[in-house]
Amino acid sequence: KAAASIAKSPKSVTLKASPKSKSVSSLSARIGALSVDDENCVSKVVPDRIYSVACHPSPSSLVVCAGDKQGHVGLWNVDQVGEESNDTDGVHLFKPHNRV
Repeated sequence: KAAASIAKSPKSVTLKASPKSKSVSSLSARIGALSVDDENCVSKVVPDRIYSVACHPSPSSLVVCAGDKQGHVGLWNVDQVGEESNDTDGVHLFKPHNRV
């Protein structure tokens, strides 16, 4: 939900959008407009549904880590996608623990 502040006047109550809510709705609209134009930029990083994702903040390469509900952790070096000599497409899968 977007944040809003309430301004009371003697006769009515009006809602005014705060600057934060405008930025949230703007971000939501921008995210909603995203699309995948190149199927080569998509990779199956973990076998099951992703429950957690993080990106490494490096200016030289994009590395994404994802975790699924079964305990798999996948590391994806997005910059390696499409390299001819690489058969993993930059994806490395680990299972550090078992589900109990």
